[in-house]
Amino acid sequence: MTKNGTQLTYLSSWSLYDNYANYVGDAWYRRTVNKPSYTDDERVLLRFEAAYYDTDVWFNGHFLGNHKGGYTPFEFDVTELLQQTNTIAVRNDNTYSVGAWYYWGGLTRDVSLIVDSAVRIVRQKFVAEPDLISGQAHIKTEVTIENMSKTDRTVQISGDFSDLNDNRATAVPFTTQFDQSNSIDIPAGQTRSLSLSATLNASQYKLWHFDHPNLYRSNVQISPGNYRVSDRVGIRKIELRGTDFVLNGEKVRLNGYNRVSDDRAHGSVEPLHVIRRDMDRMKAAGANLSRIMHYGQHPALLDYADEKGMLLTVEVPVWGKKRICLSQVTRKSTKISMNYCNEIGITPRYLHGRSPTK
Repeated sequence: MTKNGTQLTYLSSWSLYDNYANYVGDAWYRRTVNKPSYTDDERVLLRFEAAYYDTDVWFNGHFLGNHKGGYTPFEFDVTELLQQTNTIAVRNDNTYSVGAWYYWGGLTRDVSLIVDSAVRIVRQKFVAEPDLISGQAHIKTEVTIENMSKTDRTVQISGDFSDLNDNRATAVPFTTQFDQSNSIDIPAGQTRSLSLSATLNASQYKLWHFDHPNLYRSNVQISPGNYRVSDRVGIRKIELRGTDFVLNGEKVRLNGYNRVSDDRAHGSVEPLHVIRRDMDRMKAAGANLSRIMHYGQHPALLDYADEKGMLLTVEVPVWGKKRICLSQVTRKSTKISMNYCNEIGITPRYLHGRSPTK
């Protein structure tokens, strides 16, 4: 709902409407939701996948906090504030604009009330190092676990590497590094990390290539309990030999397109069918590479590129006079930004000599 009360679809940009195409300032959203079911060992979170740009959030009249950044997710724990019927109020300000960032005001990605385990996995940092001579692949995942409960917790972390169908018969179990214990102590309200690894034989995997994008699953589980996270991953080796780009030992020629996320019908709200349409058209035209926009992309785009066999070259969002955008990328260690840094290119001159890693 805009400042003077015009009704809008909650997942949209008001900049698409003729009356507000040039409007810069506050807009207010309001919605009621019912209390979800949850157990004593779960927490209820109000999660925003993106809102442009400066956002304040209230839940049942309680101010939850502020978020700045138009393309990164944020969330609030609302467990202690829940009632049978709950009111969410959001103030969204699209004043900020820099470089090629157009001020598409609004809640531009999904908003969800989710129930999650009090002890949860917030990130997998998956790294694969295939040996093209022996055929083996050494894989490692650094798992970050968050304890949202009010007491210290001790949990066990286990996991495995499986095919996309999660076939248990052929899954390869992860082990802890240097045979360390898979048990980890996590103080209340804090996070801890643990590394798991495995070695695959040549018969246990196939390399990812843009002509045959083989994908697998990295599965991690917390016990006690049945909390489990499964992320799709691929194994590939990229090298630069002089001016040659080498993928899995093969010199390849890259060709593709620049994709701008803004859409004339949807603004910066990217429905899944629009993302897939664009990627399908590029792939059908013979592309194997796409330069994507210089801000946090929709996770569905990154996943679909893996699935279709499309390499991505990315940049950090530091256009314009103000460079606070770089601090947003480095400060917000979200899954999106961590995955970003695992793509094949980040414009190095903007990183002040620091080498990005996933």
